Amino acid sequence: MKSFIKSLTIIISSSLLLLAASSHAVDNKLKKPVLSPWQPAVYDWVGEAYGPKQKKRAYKTYELVKKHLHSSDVEKINAVNTFYNNVTWINDDEHWGETDYWASPMETILTLGGDCEDLAMAKFSLLRGMGINPKQMMLTYVTIPDRGNIAHMVLYYWHNTEKTGVPLVLDNMIDEVLPKPERKDLAEVYNIDSDNIRIRGKEISSASHKNIRAVRIKYIADAMLLRYLNNDQPLMPYSLQMPHKPIKIKNAGKTNLE
Repeated sequence: MKSFIKSLTIIISSSLLLLAASSHAVDNKLKKPVLSPWQPAVYDWVGEAYGPKQKKRAYKTYELVKKHLHSSDVEKINAVNTFYNNVTWINDDEHWGETDYWASPMETILTLGGDCEDLAMAKFSLLRGMGINPKQMMLTYVTIPDRGNIAHMVLYYWHNTEKTGVPLVLDNMIDEVLPKPERKDLAEVYNIDSDNIRIRGKEISSASHKNIRAVRIKYIADAMLLRYLNNDQPLMPYSLQMPHKPIKIKNAGKTNLE
């Protein structure tokens, strides 16, 4: 199985991350997305590769999606925020042996831990798979002035695809999802639109560019592996994928966030 994952990564990298077609399973009679049961091979692989606790977490992930697939967007984001906020926060040095490792959503949930970037990206991934339009979300780098301007990442959600109005903030530090104006403890630095890979705000470091590209590779490799284990069916009604358009940087200025 490890060689299979390695082969997927090599194929994806050498083919310049070819974009997969978007699709989702729909009950034509009801016109609603359908969540098919995950195959035993998915859970068995999780248990063998990561352990029994992680296998149990996979079952809980399925139950979460099943329960909230047809809920409102606000109900979904509250449920997903709480779900991932119960994942243990672990810094990258302790978790991965690297100073700044950006884990894929599957790595975060199956290793039962991650830091702020990992948790924000995992929330984005699950919400997208549950049908929330990715154009309504942006990963957002912030600093926390009252804590010495430490770097932090949260997920923004808008009620529309034009991103007008006030976004809601999904943050691993608090369970309550609050409107941005109520998060006066956060100072926004830049946003990452993970659908179009478009960045707004200050210029980011080359290390962050590298991290974004690495996550994109792992993101698709994970989706391909899980689909392979699930009898060639995506785990979510809305297929999980990461389109790969060139990164565009707007505005001037630099930040040391990495």
